[in-house]
Amino acid sequence: MTLAEWLERHEGEVGLAAAELVESTSLLYEVETVRYSQVLRQTRVRSDEVVASLGGVVVDHAGDGVLALFPDSVCALRFASAVFAAPGHDRVRVRAGVHCGSVRIEGGILVGRAIHLCARVMDWARGEPAIWVSEAARARIDASGERDADLEWLALHRPLVEWPTSMAIAAVVHSRHYMERVASACPGPVIELPLPVQEIELAEPQRRQPGSALVVATVGHVNPNKLPGE
Repeated sequence: MTLAEWLERHEGEVGLAAAELVESTSLLYEVETVRYSQVLRQTRVRSDEVVASLGGVVVDHAGDGVLALFPDSVCALRFASAVFAAPGHDRVRVRAGVHCGSVRIEGGILVGRAIHLCARVMDWARGEPAIWVSEAARARIDASGERDADLEWLALHRPLVEWPTSMAIAAVVHSRHYMERVASACPGPVIELPLPVQEIELAEPQRRQPGSALVVATVGHVNPNKLPGE
């Protein structure tokens, strides 16, 4: 099945998973080109088999990695868990990122913000063998009601709390629940401050103008219990 045919059957939001080998350059120099090509071929065969078993489709095998689409976030995580546990060769280790969102084909190329965000989630591993899951994908997995060994560890992994706060110069958390994790990632001061908000229409955020000194960003969503009177 082609990518275009798969997308015709899966309109709307899909699960995304990106995975790549860790320390592949060192392995290449150690085993040399011919042997490394064999290792890479085995890992690609393994990832393709797992993608197919979960009803997904491979987008590409760029470099020593793979990007694939799945019917939902649960399948995307199951793929990441499977290739992390058994990448296809005992000499390699894998890092992976899981996200969800909408994508489409334009001019024969898959496009969509979700693709770039999935890569950023994987990059949070920072060269270490690990699986990271975005807040959006986690929410879909929680809502699915499914629970098994592949999914339980999500309670301890929330990369998109640490990822944006690691780039901030200061942070405000609305709940003590997040204080320890935000404080561990943010290089500047962190304070706890309840943030009740009015239910108002907000304009789309604008790009920072050249020369501006400060950017204030909000990360997350507003639950009903954060509204005054609720």
